[in-house]
Amino acid sequence: MFTGIIQEIGVVHKMIPSPLGGELWITSPNIWQKVKKKDSVAVQGVCLTVVKVIDKACIFTLSPETMRTTNLGKILPGSRVNLELPLSAGDPFGGHFVLGHTDGMGTVSNMSRAGNAWRLEVSVPDPVERYLVFKGSIAVDGVSLTIASVEGKNFSAVILPLTAESTTLQNTVKGDLVNLEGDIMAKYIFKHMESLSVGKPEKKAVNEEFLRKYGYLEGLKE
Repeated sequence: MFTGIIQEIGVVHKMIPSPLGGELWITSPNIWQKVKKKDSVAVQGVCLTVVKVIDKACIFTLSPETMRTTNLGKILPGSRVNLELPLSAGDPFGGHFVLGHTDGMGTVSNMSRAGNAWRLEVSVPDPVERYLVFKGSIAVDGVSLTIASVEGKNFSAVILPLTAESTTLQNTVKGDLVNLEGDIMAKYIFKHMESLSVGKPEKKAVNEEFLRKYGYLEGLKE
């Protein structure tokens, strides 16, 4: 479990693709000292498991699914990545519930200045659109953001200077692919509402026709 509050930025040291997935090496200022084999780290919002720590590098194995459905499959050596360790009991909860299980990749349609901040606009794929809620939360490359506007399959978010400085979002440009994860609360609500309508007859309106059909208006004149 993560919160979308990035702890530091790492740098891709190696990315070794293979038919079976890939091997990702990431160097970092401090996180490499805090993790060990089998620990979890959110990298660009994707929950990965540490398989080895060498010098200042954490090594992760990427599955074919991760390579295909996240921007880690296209990442290059030298790229900067957002890093976050899992939430521990007693830690401050500053963002929102982030699982590190992305729902798809969005495309940055615009990145512009908005006073002392930036306005990020993203076009999302179908699986993510259902979770877009005005003033709700969304994780973009692992960063917890508040949705400022929603128009169909597009949303915008305001990125404050501190967030821009401490994440890779400061380097985001139009056309970039970003990992997206909808709010887990929105997912559970959507699933519950969806289940209520599956395999159940359509509810009929209670009107005069309904009442007469079932005898509630017997004896009354038309």
